[in-house]
Amino acid sequence: MLTVAYGEATLDRSNVYRWYKMFSEGGEDVNDEERAGRPSTSTTNEKINEVEKMILANRRITVKEVAEDLNISIGSCHSIFIDDLGMRRVAVKFVPKLLNCDQKQHRMNIANEMLDSVRDDPNLLQRVITGDEAWVYGYDVETKAQSSQWKLPHEPRPKKARQVRSNVKVLLTVFFDCRGMVHHEFLPQGRTVNKEYYLQVMRNLREAIRQKRPDFPDEKGGKGAEYRMYSMLGAAGCTWCLFLMSEAAISFGVKDSEILTKLNFEANQYIKAIKKSIDDLRLFAKEQVKSQEGQTILTQADDYQAYLAKNQGLLKNSILYAQMAINKQNQQQLLTCENSTRQRMRNQSLVSTASGISDNLLHISRTMASQVKQSENTLHTLLNSSSLVTDTREELKGMGTNILNSKKLLTKYNRRELTDKVLLFIAFVFFFACVLYIVKRRLF
Repeated sequence: MLTVAYGEATLDRSNVYRWYKMFSEGGEDVNDEERAGRPSTSTTNEKINEVEKMILANRRITVKEVAEDLNISIGSCHSIFIDDLGMRRVAVKFVPKLLNCDQKQHRMNIANEMLDSVRDDPNLLQRVITGDEAWVYGYDVETKAQSSQWKLPHEPRPKKARQVRSNVKVLLTVFFDCRGMVHHEFLPQGRTVNKEYYLQVMRNLREAIRQKRPDFPDEKGGKGAEYRMYSMLGAAGCTWCLFLMSEAAISFGVKDSEILTKLNFEANQYIKAIKKSIDDLRLFAKEQVKSQEGQTILTQADDYQAYLAKNQGLLKNSILYAQMAINKQNQQQLLTCENSTRQRMRNQSLVSTASGISDNLLHISRTMASQVKQSENTLHTLLNSSSLVTDTREELKGMGTNILNSKKLLTKYNRRELTDKVLLFIAFVFFFACVLYIVKRRLF
């Protein structure tokens, strides 16, 4: 009757019966109630724990590998990575060097000591001048980000030839403090970096501090930089004095008055330079005479003066002793009255001995040069071997990954083969069952 009245818009019989039953049980809403849905079989706690264990065992494992090992979908595995475990894949950060535990602890101790010093004295960093060295190249290679360009969709991608680092380079030495750069120098062409070069750099730094940082403080508020420079030069001057004294002391073994005179002249020149440095130190101490630092500098200048006077006395005694030895040798030569032939033979013997010694020294020099060359070749060989070992290790890692992937594929193919056998067995059973059924129907 309802179908005749409403036509196709009428509910079918099954829905009418279902609504009648629902209203009879007290229901008032014709819409379907919410259902729990199909339970998840991949994002369970067990699966999440297994995924976490696999990640902790191998941080470089991929989502696809985890999904294949646990037999879950890639989307579910990715959801466990991001949503449940809160992980994200990041690139490895490159650092200059990996430190061990002792080195890390040592750096921590130094950092704590510096922090304590800064807390005790807030102006500590204002009294620090530090330096650094770096190679400056003729040009810098343009990076990938710097060479990027904008292009339209129909334009081809721009190209750029590979560049190498410049072979022209120079060593730059820079000194700076909290207010900026104090002094910088470029290594001259052909100059060797040795103690004389660094001594000259320190002298130039001292002059730069005098000009650019005249108020540079020390620990007690005075001009400690100049004081420390003068102290260093004073100690170095006394060392040079001792060196020249030793040269004069052994000069009598050379049996040559000209060498002794030359050494005496050089010693006097160094002594004059040391006296000038001590006078400058005294002048600086007089400028700081009202402070305790000035008294300390003046006392140290007196010590340097006494030390220099003592060295001068030792130098004079050494020169006199060498001169006496030379005079005594000359007297012995006059008393012996050796004839010219014997003297000529002795001279020839001395010349041949000196020539033999020179040849030996030349041979030793050539041997050392060849040893240095062989060491350089050995070093290059070791470097090449190290690179080959590194490449071999990377290849072995790649082979290990390929073997692991092959193992997974073989496992997967074995599972598929087992599944195919089961299906074939079921198909044969079904086929024989159908045949038996048909025979039974035909016969009986």
